[in-house]
Amino acid sequence: MSASQRTRDGRNPIRTALEEDVLDAHEDWLEACVRVSDAYSLWLSARIPDRPGRFAAYTAALDREESAAARYRDLIHELGSAAPPAS
Repeated sequence: MSASQRTRDGRNPIRTALEEDVLDAHEDWLEACVRVSDAYSLWLSARIPDRPGRFAAYTAALDREESAAARYRDLIHELGSAAPPAS
């Protein structure tokens, strides 16, 4: 990478954007984990007639958490294979 393709501080701008994506994905995954925990608590405390709907909400939250975790994993792998930053 030429000097003209780096930021003022010498960092690779592509890696910088990727690092931001990783941080965003991590935050999304953590938020999804909280939603799973909340949905699980609501399912456990639901009245019998409400349990099927609460269970559906819980499994949907699990699906969203799995998706967020996969996105985070993929970005971590991408970051790991990116060119190392300049020293």
